[in-house]
Amino acid sequence: MADTATGAAPAARDAVPEFPMPRQSRCPFDPPPALKDLQAQGPLAKVRLWDGSEPWLVTRYAEQRAVLGDPRVSADTDRPGYPTKASPEAGEGKLSFIMMDDPEHARLRRMVTAPFAVKKVEALRPAVQRIVDGLIDDMLAGPGPLDLVDVFALPIPSLVICELLGVPYEEHDFFQEHTKTMVRTTATPEERGAASREVAGYLAGLLGKRLAEPGLRDRLTPGRRLVVVGAGFLGAEAAAVARRLGCEVMLLEPAPVPLAHAVGTEVGEVLTRAHLEQGVKLRCGVTVAEVTGEGVRLADGELVEADEVLVAVGSRPNTEWLDGSGLTVGDGVVCDEYCHAARNVYAAGDVARWYNPLFGMAMRIEHRTNAAEQGMAAARNLLAPEAGKPFAPVPYFWSDQYDMKIQAYGCLRGHDEVAVVEGDLDERRFVAAYRTGDRLTGALAVGMPPKAIRQWRQAIANGTSRRESVRRGAVAN
Repeated sequence: MADTATGAAPAARDAVPEFPMPRQSRCPFDPPPALKDLQAQGPLAKVRLWDGSEPWLVTRYAEQRAVLGDPRVSADTDRPGYPTKASPEAGEGKLSFIMMDDPEHARLRRMVTAPFAVKKVEALRPAVQRIVDGLIDDMLAGPGPLDLVDVFALPIPSLVICELLGVPYEEHDFFQEHTKTMVRTTATPEERGAASREVAGYLAGLLGKRLAEPGLRDRLTPGRRLVVVGAGFLGAEAAAVARRLGCEVMLLEPAPVPLAHAVGTEVGEVLTRAHLEQGVKLRCGVTVAEVTGEGVRLADGELVEADEVLVAVGSRPNTEWLDGSGLTVGDGVVCDEYCHAARNVYAAGDVARWYNPLFGMAMRIEHRTNAAEQGMAAARNLLAPEAGKPFAPVPYFWSDQYDMKIQAYGCLRGHDEVAVVEGDLDERRFVAAYRTGDRLTGALAVGMPPKAIRQWRQAIANGTSRRESVRRGAVAN
């Protein structure tokens, strides 16, 4: 689109309009009248830029989409002959990946898409509503008349970005004023360039401050109040560590019994008692609506005060950046038993949802040992697909909580029955076996030596039946 005319006749040059074109003052978002005239004449028109060059301007939406979707069109402002709207002295520079081509554009775009995925944006709804309500209250309380663009439309996106970036409240005005200038259509290129440099410098400083801040471990000092949202293995382990450090700890859990869905009610109650004995406060059957500056607010409106809040409610695989890639995505990248997702594409680790033939089901596992083993399996199958081997592990994880060493093999969730096959629940020294259908699918040990559970791992890998697992438990006892 850098087709320029350098030797046009004076009359022809006088007929070419200057670009950018002035807008009407009553509404800076309304297209300039001269642009509307060009749209009426056709989808393409010559315009004259600051340096006298005359590129083509695409004036209509359908044609703009067609041009922007053409891989032959470049957005790289550093390419020779690129028609820039402002002189280098304006200092706008390459402000974002929008002014880059693939593959650099795609790489940087993937880095920022996750916070703006549909689910993440939906989670921001309460914060956006609070911002909008505050702006409306300010307008109603202040004198009129008001410019709605300046006092309402422009502040909303910059304040939401403040929320996303964690900009301190006392610095909102500075951030908002400069970001408004960056997007204000009536601002000159020089003003936008200066504002962009100010924001870039501010964000660099903000990042430096965050990196210099003490981590959560350094802030968990005796007497600090910690609220842990979610009493699963991760939340429970964090609560145990914080309690040992002298913090006042409260666990908030929506289920009636923590971990019951995974390990069974009886085992869940045993693990929970260890926390209560250590002085951890536990509230079950409660739902957290939002995290505030004072703690967390429950669904019923109650505020639970805290100095620190740790949210341990599980995770979602970051697959939004794969939308439109052709890969099948559903709670992760869907793979077969070889970790194969598509032609020449394999996946491993927390993001991979693969078919485990040992259990006859698809699973996605968020444990370090699985990520390491699956990564090696995927690499082998990628390098030698003709000699591929199914990835059929017995999943394993462990957790240290106070004096309890918890180890588990297999798939515990969705079990039909759990039975203690060795040791005693009350002493918190036992092995529990988990049955799904007619086969042994999992085993969990608490306070037992490693050899006590290793035999159960082998039994799971061999597909031991329920009857055989009961006999094995009787022999072990």
